[in-house]
Amino acid sequence: MMERGHNPQAARDHNRALILRLIRDAGPTSRAELARLSRLSKPVVTDIVDGLIRFKLVKETTKGEAVLGRKPILLDINREALWVMGIDLSRNHVDLLITDLLGEPQRKMSRRVSFEDEDAGYPERVVKYVTDIIRDSGVDPARIAGIGIGYPLPLSHAQRMIVSEGQVVGWKTVRLKELIQKEFDVPVYLDNDANVAALYEKWYGQASEFKDFLFVLVGNGVGCGIVIGGNIYRGTHGIAGEIGHMSIDPNGPRCLCGSRGCLETLVSVPRLLSQVLEEDVKAGREGGVPTLEQVCERAARGDAAVVDKIREMSEYLAIAITNLVNTFNPEAVVVGGAMARLGESLRAPLLGALASRAHPLFADKTKVVLSNYSEEAVARGAAMLVIESFFQNPQRYVPELANGARSRASAES
Repeated sequence: MMERGHNPQAARDHNRALILRLIRDAGPTSRAELARLSRLSKPVVTDIVDGLIRFKLVKETTKGEAVLGRKPILLDINREALWVMGIDLSRNHVDLLITDLLGEPQRKMSRRVSFEDEDAGYPERVVKYVTDIIRDSGVDPARIAGIGIGYPLPLSHAQRMIVSEGQVVGWKTVRLKELIQKEFDVPVYLDNDANVAALYEKWYGQASEFKDFLFVLVGNGVGCGIVIGGNIYRGTHGIAGEIGHMSIDPNGPRCLCGSRGCLETLVSVPRLLSQVLEEDVKAGREGGVPTLEQVCERAARGDAAVVDKIREMSEYLAIAITNLVNTFNPEAVVVGGAMARLGESLRAPLLGALASRAHPLFADKTKVVLSNYSEEAVARGAAMLVIESFFQNPQRYVPELANGARSRASAES
């Protein structure tokens, strides 16, 4: 690809975003330190900072060590300058979260839904939930920077429904981005739940120290967020990481995709619960389908039937993870989603299964860790879609930043 130079405005935009990110990562910090870190001149840094303060994205603070009795003036992100919305659009619930510019949650709303049972009008219901949480939060909608949405693929097996901006043969498609963007007139970002959960792990979880890692999400299905060089790898058509349909057992159960023995047919929370129920029925136990909490408790007590089913799933999951490690050679694999709530009951058999399959070259070079399960992981990760974009291109969210710079440049010429 041919490289292109930066015109003066593009260079100013780049430098402004750089200074904003440095304040985020190193703040509270001084103007002199920003000049040192950015290698920009002090006058340039001062001009950029003045603009960021003028539009209330950055604030001055007197935190820090006093020098000769005088506290230094430092700079920090005004985290409440704008608000961000993250949505976890699941097959059985919709969670909505409002965060500040550093991703800290401020308000949360959750609704139980079932996209497997019905599809009529549900995109409009999601828009209503977004409207409700904005109203309940007391935040001025004009101060919402953008909305990020994480969703599973497909959204509904039974209804053959997917979130997509284009038509897909044989599937009902929901143009969710178009609907929400039209309603609120703010940037809207969509990505699959595994990718946004990987973003959560990158910023807040077990993967904060890694640049190259895989996040394996095991919940109602299985997905994988692939992070290379600190960035999500999505593939040519945006569906990289759909490991739920990796073939594990060619003679295994029929999958809804039409194939047999896909990972998702062998490893998932619903699969685990149904298998434990089968064992309970055989043993004459009553009580219906157990909850995941009950299965976690029984596993911790060493319940033989539960431990055996977890071990079996660990074997299948280990096959998939081994294939991924051999393909991507990551620093780490983080296993998360609701299944991670099993804790040591999952970690021990999984590590054992991986040890028996690992390639000698990778055996001791790739860390495998469990995520510290958070119900907010997908919603907060979805919010990070907006936040990462904001810190790369702040003038998109505050156009006056660029307009002000152009006005000053014209006045000086």
